Amino acid sequence: MLRIKWFLTVICILLICIGCADFRAKSEFQKGKELQKQYEYQSAINKYEAIVNNYPKTQWADSARNAIEVCKRVLNQIDEAFEESSRLLAERKYDEASTRIQAVLSIGVNEAVSAQVKQRLNEIDKTKKSSFEYIVKVVTERMNRGASTAVALGEFEGLKIKWKAIPGTICMGLSGTPVAFKKGKWEFFGIPSYGLDKLKFLMFCEANEGKSVTVEGTLISASDWPGTPLIVEVNALSRE
Repeated sequence: MLRIKWFLTVICILLICIGCADFRAKSEFQKGKELQKQYEYQSAINKYEAIVNNYPKTQWADSARNAIEVCKRVLNQIDEAFEESSRLLAERKYDEASTRIQAVLSIGVNEAVSAQVKQRLNEIDKTKKSSFEYIVKVVTERMNRGASTAVALGEFEGLKIKWKAIPGTICMGLSGTPVAFKKGKWEFFGIPSYGLDKLKFLMFCEANEGKSVTVEGTLISASDWPGTPLIVEVNALSRE
C-alpha cells in the first residue's frame, strides 16, 4: 500500500513538473511571437532557441523550431536584398537597385532595418545623380529643349566628380586648350584648374591617349559642342 502511495506521489510530482514546464514554455513562446510581430527577428530567434534548449520535450519546442526557420528565412531575404542592391549599384543599374532594396519594406521590418533601407536608397540616389550617364542625359535633354548651357547645367554646376575616362584629342584651337575625354559613347572637355600645371596636364593626356585614367575635378559648364556636353575643371589625373 505504501509503495502504491509512493508511486502515485511520484507520478503527481512529475505531472506537476511537466505542467509547469509546459506553462513556462508556452509563456516564453508567446514572448517570442510578440517579438516576431514587432519584426525583431533575431531577438525572436534567441527566445525560440531558449525554448528548444530549456523545454525540449514540450509541444512548444516543435513550434519554436518552426518559428526559427520562418525568422531565419526572413533575415536571409533581407540580407540578400542588401547584397543584390549593392551589386546592382556597382553595375550602375540604379533603378533596379532601388527597386530591389525597396522590396525589403514589404517583408515587414523594424525601425532599424527601415532606417538602413532609407540610407541605402539615399546612397543610390546620390550616386545616380552624380554619375556621368545621368548628368549627360539631363543636360542634353535640357539643351534639346532650347535651354542655354548655363541653364542646362543647372544644379550640377560645382559638382565634384571622379570619373574614369580615356584622354583623346587635345583641342588646340579652343579656349583653354581643353582635352576631349571619352567616356562610353560620349565625351567631355577637361581643362586644367589653376592649381594644375597646364603643360604637365597636356603632356600627361598625350602620353596616355587611348588609355583609361581617373579624372578628378569640378563641373563648371555645359557645352553645345556635338557629343561633348560637359566641361570639367580638372584638379588631378592618375593612371589606374
